[in-house]
Amino acid sequence: MINFAKFSIEKNRIVLSILAVVMILGLVFYKDLSRDSMPPFTIRVATIVTAFPGASPDRVEELVTDKIEKVVQELPELKKVTSNSRTGLSVVSVELKMEVSPKELQLVWDRLRRKLDNIADLPAQVYPDLQDDGIGEVFGIAIGLKSDGFTYAELKKYADLLRNDLISLEDAAKVEINGVQEERVFIKYDNAKLKSYGLTSSTLKSIISSTNILNSGGEINVEDERIVLEPSGNFNTLKDIDRMLIPVGNKGE
Repeated sequence: MINFAKFSIEKNRIVLSILAVVMILGLVFYKDLSRDSMPPFTIRVATIVTAFPGASPDRVEELVTDKIEKVVQELPELKKVTSNSRTGLSVVSVELKMEVSPKELQLVWDRLRRKLDNIADLPAQVYPDLQDDGIGEVFGIAIGLKSDGFTYAELKKYADLLRNDLISLEDAAKVEINGVQEERVFIKYDNAKLKSYGLTSSTLKSIISSTNILNSGGEINVEDERIVLEPSGNFNTLKDIDRMLIPVGNKGE
């Protein structure tokens, strides 16, 4: 057996030469090492979320989760499947084998999605939703906007402009806007006055909803020309709602 300690002492020149060569090669190859703060990787995990409102966890497990698991287990690329049944909700996690290449990944999810669509004995109005998009997304930069004297609508406008500039960057893959206030219009009315006109709140709501509809008016062909009809009357501003005529009485006066 070779005594490395004794050999290193007696042949110190050889050992130092080998050590120097290793250090020089290490410095040379260190410059060529790839460096990436967010290296590309493939996510082979997806989640199947199914809503079953009003059902207990036991019924969700029996009528939904168990059937979805059996369909998932038919995939030859499957590595592991786990599930969680809660009140009114079924969550099934699917993990594929490492052998599945990035090119084959979407084909596997599409095949699983077709299998889920063909489950015939699920409860009525229960539809499994395969969520395989956005699982591996990582946001590197978060930009915050705060308003001083601007309305939410004005702030949303500037946020959209900023998003258009950011998404045009070469290295930008996705830009999302979070925290946007949903735009709503509230209509207040006097119940006594509404009743005097022979109207109810549901009737008023129905009239307003039926007015603000974007429907196609059809087309008219005149010789070689085609005229597209676009009906008006939908709401574009608050003044359009304010000027709206509400029919009252049996004759719609």
